[in-house]
Amino acid sequence: DPILYVAEVGHTTCQRSDGNMGGEKYLTPHGSVPRSSCSTSDVHWTTLGFTAGNRQPVLCVVIFASQSLTAEECLGIDMFAPIPKDKNLYKKENYGKGKYFLGAPKCLFHGKTIPLYVTCSPKGSITSEILRDVLQFIDKRGVFPRKPNDPIPSLLLDGHGSRLELLFLEYINDPRNKWIVCIGVPNGTSFWQVGDSNEQNSCFKM
Repeated sequence: DPILYVAEVGHTTCQRSDGNMGGEKYLTPHGSVPRSSCSTSDVHWTTLGFTAGNRQPVLCVVIFASQSLTAEECLGIDMFAPIPKDKNLYKKENYGKGKYFLGAPKCLFHGKTIPLYVTCSPKGSITSEILRDVLQFIDKRGVFPRKPNDPIPSLLLDGHGSRLELLFLEYINDPRNKWIVCIGVPNGTSFWQVGDSNEQNSCFKM
């Protein structure tokens, strides 16, 4: 199972005029239209699910469309939980299910708990730098053994341009943390969305 597959999905949600995220459902009489005021700005992000060849989830990555992220955004806010009245938001009692800082999804793989990787880019899409940093994140946690004669971890990707830039290529070819990466032809990216294959689909739900 040192082979990784990636499912990449872009998301957009509307932001209400009161600053809260959309997604609420409204019940109205038959034939009428709900008229809840809404701003024109949307929130965009990309979710990537890394799964192993044995269908186990290994890592979840979220890329927000932003120039930077606050600590609160990285900690995972429950928009429906009450906002703590205390000025110190970071108290232990504000963390966990039903609390303001709900926390992010984690994966359990090879006995290791791998936390969500949260980052950002101007368009909320994958870049060569992010792809490199994600593999560094995996390597620093020792997810795959790096002893002599152990299998080299492999990654199967589509032919998106971020896979072909120097930052990423230098990292995967560094003998200290070598990766075997198979990249599909750039003019057939839709055929290389391997996370959507019958063998991998449904093992990671966005």
